[in-house]
Amino acid sequence: ALARGTLAHQLLEHLAGLGAAERRGRAAALAERLAPELPDSMCAGLCSVVLDVFEQPEFAFMFAANSRAEVRIAGELDGRLVEGQIDRLVVTNDEVTVIDFKTGAPPESWPEAPVGYRDQIADYVALLANTYPGRNIRGMLFYIEGPVLLSKTGNKG
Repeated sequence: ALARGTLAHQLLEHLAGLGAAERRGRAAALAERLAPELPDSMCAGLCSVVLDVFEQPEFAFMFAANSRAEVRIAGELDGRLVEGQIDRLVVTNDEVTVIDFKTGAPPESWPEAPVGYRDQIADYVALLANTYPGRNIRGMLFYIEGPVLLSKTGNKG
């Protein structure tokens, strides 16, 4: 499951800047190069799921020019060191969105997401509030199977 999740993250990162036709053409070869240990059928299925994400307009904001992939973050919150890597960070003039990609079956709503995931997003949001004062900071979990985007303030999107 870990190798599959890692491959999903890498595909979302590496295919994001490409046009639809080029993305489709490169996905399988990229999956084979990045995860040769995974069965071909698993790679093909995952490529299909990831390519589907890119085709859905409601998720385009995550991969727009104002987004960055795999952003390192570190800081102190309430006397503890918080370190991590944000899967996708989208920054606009008035809003910052933190998105963490997940594989597996999505929960029905934010409160049903695993507490560790919710706490991780809350930590990232708190750290970014210092970096981007005056901007609305949103935290989201994006389950590629579905696909489903869960926001701390809402349900499936």
